[in-house]
Amino acid sequence: SIALSSGSVSIGGSVTATVSISGSDISAYDIYVSYDSSVLQFVSGSGSAQVNGGGGTIRLVGTGAGSTSLSFTAIGNGNCYISTSGSEVYDINYNSI
Repeated sequence: SIALSSGSVSIGGSVTATVSISGSDISAYDIYVSYDSSVLQFVSGSGSAQVNGGGGTIRLVGTGAGSTSLSFTAIGNGNCYISTSGSEVYDINYNSI
C-alpha cells in the first residue's frame, strides 16, 4: 500500500509517501514506485528497504514485511501521482506471489 502525508502541497513544500509491504509469508520484494518528476523531486528514502532512483522512478528492494518512507519536494504546479509501476514479491519459499 502507499499512503501520502498530504494530498495538497505548494511549490517548495514537502510530501512523504509511505510504502508498506505486509504479510507474514513475505521473504523478499523488488518494487518500482513512479511519480511525475516535473512536479515532484525525490529527496530521500528511509525504512526497511534499500532505496535507489530519481527522475520519475524509485526502486525499493527489501526482505520481509515493512515500510519505507519516501520524501519529496514539490517543484512544479499541477496534479501528480505516486504509484507502483511493477513489482516482484516472494514468499518464504521464494515462490513469486
